[in-house]
Amino acid sequence: GGEEYQGEVGLLSRGIAIQGDDQSDVNGFGGHTMCKAGSTCRLSNALGYRMGQMNMMARYPFHLHEMGNVSGQSYFEGLSVQDSYFRAFVVHATSNSMVSRCVAFNVTGSALYLEDG
Repeated sequence: GGEEYQGEVGLLSRGIAIQGDDQSDVNGFGGHTMCKAGSTCRLSNALGYRMGQMNMMARYPFHLHEMGNVSGQSYFEGLSVQDSYFRAFVVHATSNSMVSRCVAFNVTGSALYLEDG
């Protein structure tokens, strides 16, 4: 008997880290990735730490940006974002891509943001 308790659990650690520098915490200006039209973007099993740039459009930790139809060839899989200053995973005007098994913690704004695609 008794009440049931549930909690959400997500593993943040990864063997590869992409991160902003120590000053990122001071000014909210971290690193970012952007995959653009004409490229193939396959990111998996990495940590984005101190990423994103506060209130700067198109400067997100992991960003598929206006790639058009990628026919399943571009994806974010098994990524984690920790301490982001602006969003986590953004898909903008990109179709037939995949964001799978990703986790975000301590993110300013939406963790997953879909825009025109």
